[in-house]
Amino acid sequence: MIDTKAKEFLKELLKTPGLPGYELPAQNVWKNYVKNFSDEVSTDNYYNGIAKLNGEGYPKIMLIAHMDQIGLMVNYIDDNGFIYLKTLGYNYPASLLTREVSIMTLKHGDIPGIITFPEELYNKDEGNKLTLNKLFVDIGASSPEEVKEKVRVGDYVAIKSNPFEIGNNCLVSPGLDDRTGCFAIAEVLRELSDKEFKPCVFAVTSVQEEVNSLGAKLKSEELKPDIAIIVDIELASDYPGTDKTKKPDIEMRKGPVISRGLCNNRFISHRLMEIAEEHSIPYQLYPDNTSNNTDLFTVVKTGALACVITIPTRYYHTPVEMVDYVDIENTVKLITEFILSFNKSPEMWEEYCNKSV
Repeated sequence: MIDTKAKEFLKELLKTPGLPGYELPAQNVWKNYVKNFSDEVSTDNYYNGIAKLNGEGYPKIMLIAHMDQIGLMVNYIDDNGFIYLKTLGYNYPASLLTREVSIMTLKHGDIPGIITFPEELYNKDEGNKLTLNKLFVDIGASSPEEVKEKVRVGDYVAIKSNPFEIGNNCLVSPGLDDRTGCFAIAEVLRELSDKEFKPCVFAVTSVQEEVNSLGAKLKSEELKPDIAIIVDIELASDYPGTDKTKKPDIEMRKGPVISRGLCNNRFISHRLMEIAEEHSIPYQLYPDNTSNNTDLFTVVKTGALACVITIPTRYYHTPVEMVDYVDIENTVKLITEFILSFNKSPEMWEEYCNKSV
């Protein structure tokens, strides 16, 4: 079970902005948590977070989840002091309406504001034509000069986050993509910290996945893992309007999702399925016919045997992303048992890779 302290950490992580190109505030929260059960913790010049256990072990396994969340950036300030935006990662314009934001300025700290829209969009017909360039931020300034003195083009703009729980076991917040993954790999380290295991384990919270996968490229080239597990979210299809003949049948509370196909190494995905069945861990399958997970596509270029494990999430890339804690728990358990399985033989992965699976 995810205990109270762990839940508090996850909520703090979700409340802390970490946009593509400036993930450092969120990375500091993550580092402060994992330092208690890691051999070594650091960040690099681009704000990737790295934690290590059993550095001399074999094989070398990298667990990677991206710390950056979708966000916005100041694009233009008009003559009346209203602030127009450009996107960092894909934002649905309708989901931004009337949201509270925080503008992260260089000299004036975080400035609160609201995203709103021109009067013309109150018209029903015009409202259906909503695009990002029609939205703007109002910071309640007394003059345009005040805005231009405090806010600069290129300042980051984050959606304010106030995570909350609903139903029996669900968490709702912006940024669950992919703070849940960052949380999960931290919990794997915690589970492993008092156990004996053969592999060297690196947990990496990478940067800029939403825009260019810079972090995955830098760390996979530096660490050169034998095996890589990419932990991310997957859009659940268990709510109205989804067509399961076009999208995979993915449901909350049914367990982590193991990707199969293309860049997902056949041995790794099959071994994860075996581990899940051996330990009675519920799991689901994702038929990957595009390998559109950007970190996966980047990591495999180093030759690592890689596979994506995802956590079912409703309403992704909106301020009300939703997960069930039980899916996170089972993701942690699956990855932990996968790593412990190498205790049987550290060479097992090489032998298994040569099998027809």
